[in-house]
Amino acid sequence: MGPEARAHARAAGAPAAAVPVPPSSDSADARGPEPAWHGEDEPGARPGPIRDWAEIVQGAEVRGAARQLADHCELASATDGRIELILASDKETLNTQQLRARLQSAIGQYLGRRITLVITPGKPPRPTPAERRAANENARMRKAREAIEQDPNVKAAQDAFGAVLEADSIQPMD
Repeated sequence: MGPEARAHARAAGAPAAAVPVPPSSDSADARGPEPAWHGEDEPGARPGPIRDWAEIVQGAEVRGAARQLADHCELASATDGRIELILASDKETLNTQQLRARLQSAIGQYLGRRITLVITPGKPPRPTPAERRAANENARMRKAREAIEQDPNVKAAQDAFGAVLEADSIQPMD
């Protein structure tokens, strides 16, 4: 579905993108093979293979519950317009048809080509975007806590007044 057809479908109240259906054998011969994954045949398609799922999700500006679904997935494979993701097993309740369709539409629009999105619950092969974000936040908190604990003024206040640092009150400054 091209950009004009998507805009017309939205105006008519139809979903932004439908789940791709494999062409019948007679229509496949008339159109030729599906475009390659790299999208060279589709105007406006983003070139190159998908390597960083978090970057794709960020670039596609996925929002809401579909973003939660995307953030708890990691790329398993991406070939010929098909993206296969592994969803952390404890987040399986996010894997609804409605959220998959919203995510597939957003990613397809961002990439500039029709895609099929397959999400399988399991153990992701690498940290998910949500896990990476949590790890980065933990590292920021650890650095902030260490900086406060090592600050000579804080140490002087502790020595002079018997002050105690409340670790939960420390927040990193951006």
